[in-house]
Amino acid sequence: MIPFSENYPYPSRRNAVYGKRGMVATSHPLATEAGMAVFRKGGNAIDAAIATAAALSVVDPASTGPGGDMFAIVHTGGRIYGLNASGHSAEMFTMDELKKRGHESIPGTGWEPVTVSGGVAGWAALRKRFGKLSMAEIVAPAVELAQEHPISVDYADIVNMYIKQYGEKTIRSTIPGLTFLHRIVRSCVPVSLYP
Repeated sequence: MIPFSENYPYPSRRNAVYGKRGMVATSHPLATEAGMAVFRKGGNAIDAAIATAAALSVVDPASTGPGGDMFAIVHTGGRIYGLNASGHSAEMFTMDELKKRGHESIPGTGWEPVTVSGGVAGWAALRKRFGKLSMAEIVAPAVELAQEHPISVDYADIVNMYIKQYGEKTIRSTIPGLTFLHRIVRSCVPVSLYP
């Protein structure tokens, strides 16, 4: 039996929720469903976490994406594991190169602070060490969303704001997130799944 008390000890308005067959919480219901679909396929919590991250890249791309970094703390088998899958600076981008460009430190904007993504490598490392399903099975819900899901009204508003600020040409060149996700997924998913 799961211990449950009405005397919730934390200063929160949210109640504790318990589940016996897995639980997923995200900022978007379709991403949550992607994680639950992976549980229903026989995946574990790691598989579901990767599935939700991939799905969020499609349905809520302003919050996460395969082009970002990833950190994880995994508790399994009575042990705790940590993963730092943060990106690194480009190999040729040294402090000397930064100074040649007129900077004494890394600026807050521009191309200089951009790192090489560590997110997808993190997904792969977690799946290899702890996952049960193949990467193709894990990202299948995100692929389906990328192929069929229209963007939300909120995200459309964000895109329109950037179009006003930077111009449509810039937006089209910087929002191929779905295309980028497809390129990543195509390396994992059999070509027969694509039209």
